Amino acid sequence: MKPGILAILVCCLLIPASARGEEPHAAPPPKPEEGVFAEVDGHTISVRALEMAVAQAARRRFYHGKPPEEEVAALRREVGNNLVNRFLIVREAKRRDIEPDWKSIETQLAQYEKQYANSETWRARRETMLPQLREQLAELGLLTRMEQEIRAGAADPPEEMARAYYAANPDKFTEPEQLRLSLILLMVDPSSPHEVWDSATAEAEGYLAKLRAGEDFAQIARRHSEDETAAQGGDLGLVHTISLPPAIQEAVKGLAPGGLSAVTRTLHGMAIVRLEERRDPYLHSFEEVAARARGLAGRDWSDRLWEEFLAKLRAQAAITINERVFMPLADQPRGEGQNP
Repeated sequence: MKPGILAILVCCLLIPASARGEEPHAAPPPKPEEGVFAEVDGHTISVRALEMAVAQAARRRFYHGKPPEEEVAALRREVGNNLVNRFLIVREAKRRDIEPDWKSIETQLAQYEKQYANSETWRARRETMLPQLREQLAELGLLTRMEQEIRAGAADPPEEMARAYYAANPDKFTEPEQLRLSLILLMVDPSSPHEVWDSATAEAEGYLAKLRAGEDFAQIARRHSEDETAAQGGDLGLVHTISLPPAIQEAVKGLAPGGLSAVTRTLHGMAIVRLEERRDPYLHSFEEVAARARGLAGRDWSDRLWEEFLAKLRAQAAITINERVFMPLADQPRGEGQNP
């Protein structure tokens, strides 16, 4: 159970049962002002249920501010798709007589009751909300267990599958280029005026001239560098090229071992870099990475099994989607759409 899920479920319980979707024989249809978002083998999911689910998903995904319209449109379809899948998965879990972890559910409910024991709202609604909350947690438990059962089929991928994954994805098993570098850094506060930067540049150019004349890099680094590596003569050790700041990557591009960069401006000041060693990218043998290849192949297989399972459930169900509740995707004309 994810942190905070109980609080989310309690909020959901404030939605009328008809808005959450229910079997036609169990209750009257949704009110006209709510509308029906989808019907799945006679089970209805209301527009209001979709809107509540979209609002929750948007708060988690777009916490940074107002998202572009295309992203909102995609999210609405994703959430709608998940609501349909959720019903189908839970129904299939019940058909297979899968049971949720009732002991865990009761423990969660007890923790929630303890946490909100002093809440007047909780005390006033406890008798109504507890059974509904238990039902929602049971449904989440069925979703989890159903997915675990399907994915379990990929728990032990055979070696030939791991080898095939290794052959198809060499980039995942390749050690990136590594460089051994030495650094002289004259630190400058980013907010400093141009005069300070110009002074540091001139000082660095002077050191670069001495280095080109044959003076020892490590000695100049120990005396003048303000980087934490100064005591080690500026030795940065082996680093992956892609982990270096872009300015430094550009400065050492094309250098041969022993080569000096030009004076380079970085976020922290003016730098001179010497390339000590360059190690080319290295593709590990399958034997070296067999365990990782097997794990990644198993994860890939697990995802395929789950996607195929969902596709089969949907193919076997009669699903009707009210496309009017969706926004057009960026690659679709206004007024057109596809079922999620």
